[in-house]
Formats: sequence, structure tokens, C-alpha cells
Amino acid sequence: MFSETARAKVNLTLHVGRLVSDRSSRYFGYHPLSSLVVFADYGDELNCETSAQTSLSVSGPFANGLETDRSNLVLRAYDAVAAHAQLPALKFHLVKNLPLASGIGGGSADAAAALRLLKNYALLNDEKWQEIAVSLGADVPVCLHSQTCVMSGIGEKLDFQPGKGQLPALLINPNFKVSTKTVFKAFDSTDPPEHPAPQPAANDLLDWARQGRNDLEALVSNPELTGFEDDLDFVSQKQLLRMSGSGATFVVVYKTPEEAAAAQTELLSLWQNTRPHWWVQPVMLGDEP
Repeated sequence: MFSETARAKVNLTLHVGRLVSDRSSRYFGYHPLSSLVVFADYGDELNCETSAQTSLSVSGPFANGLETDRSNLVLRAYDAVAAHAQLPALKFHLVKNLPLASGIGGGSADAAAALRLLKNYALLNDEKWQEIAVSLGADVPVCLHSQTCVMSGIGEKLDFQPGKGQLPALLINPNFKVSTKTVFKAFDSTDPPEHPAPQPAANDLLDWARQGRNDLEALVSNPELTGFEDDLDFVSQKQLLRMSGSGATFVVVYKTPEEAAAAQTELLSLWQNTRPHWWVQPVMLGDEP
């Protein structure tokens, strides 16, 4: 049996450009973007072993409602690789620890974890793995590597940023799903610039994130979020609050892992009656030294 962690993807910055309407462009129908991406030391768990037939089963706190047929990105990854290499039948099991439709790459990270597992069974060159990753979704290439980088193009261009360190943080999700399509439609109505704003490169992850922004953050609204930031200020001194991707997971950066863990305890206590369904997970973001 082989296993992989599908680490949560966090956009510390997300700068977005106008929808590409030129049908001759390779990016037609997509939004160009530029994003400083880091990965958490927490995520879904995926394993596989040879079996009589290929299948997927799921368990975990967010397994409910997750499809296990060929529409699931794990099995789509298997089929994509099988189109280029002979694979044995594999039985996959996914422990779903990350909220669904939450802007932290859950499905893409699962697909990328599946590709890493399939490298144990298929000998393909790096270019072919990259091609397959891109075909599965814009976030799959960055999740395949799960390293701090600047992601650009539509997600296929990766500029790795080694040695940037780590940030202690909380990932907070209000447990309502956000439609990426709806958020981008709202973004298109704002008359955005043709190209995403350049990244404000810095040696420190926190400084870099503070100088950037998430262009989609202001477009995600829900009554569930009322008073949310006030609660954060009440329990502790945060270094940064930023939505990841198209939402609705927020990353809250703290000075130390101890501060993040203490903030989790205080928030869960504060929200036990008002926000009992919210997900609050302490993590370390970035590459280990």
C-alpha cells in the first residue's frame, strides 16, 4: 500500500486578470493570475493498493456528499494516467479532512496526491506528468509539487521560492460552500485589468503577503461572516487575515504556533453556541527547513 497527504493549498496573495476572450489564445475562457502559494502541514489522506477493480472509497469528517464515481478527481487522475501507461487496477481510499469547495485546493490536492501515488506504477517523463496535471485543473500542477511558489499563467507556470520559511496560522472555514464560477462572474463585472498585478517579491512570507492581496476576497459575502473579524480581534493579536482562493476559507497568521493553538481554543469556546459548525485548524504554512 502507498499513501500520500493532499496538503491544503493556501493563496497568501491572489492577483487576477480579465477573462481571456480571444479564442486563439491558449488561455481562452480562463483568468490569468499571479499568486504566492504555500502549503499547510495538514490535508486529506489518500492511499491505494492493487485490487481486482479500480475503485474509490471515502471517509473522514467531510466525506458526506463527496462523489466516488469517475467524476471524482482521484479517479479522473487514474484515467488520465491510464491513457498513457498501463496501470494495474487500484483501490483508493480517501480520508477527507478538508472542507469541500473551500478555496484550499481540496479536490485539486487529491488529484495531485493521486498522481504522486501513480508514479509508483507508471514511468512517464516530467513533461507528461505536468501535461496530465494541467489537464485535470488549474490548481493541480502547483498541488503536484506542494512547495512554496509563485503560480502564474492559469496555474501552470511555477516559480519556486525555496528558503522562505514557515508561518504559524489558523485555517478557518464557515462551512458554507462557495461557487468559484459565481465569484469569478462577480469579478468580471468589476471591469478588472487585463493582466494580474505583479507580485511584490520579498524575502519574508508575511511581508510578501501583506504587500499583496486577494482580488476575489471582497466578492465573497454571507451573513455567516458578520462579526467574524471582530471575534478574531477579541481573542488574539493576528498578524494577517486573508481569504484563500475563491473562498470561503480564511488564513489567520500568528507570531508563534502556540499563539495559533491558543486562538483556536478561544475561538471554539467563543463560537460553541454561535458558530458551532465552523472549522478551525491550526497549521504551519510553507516549506519545512
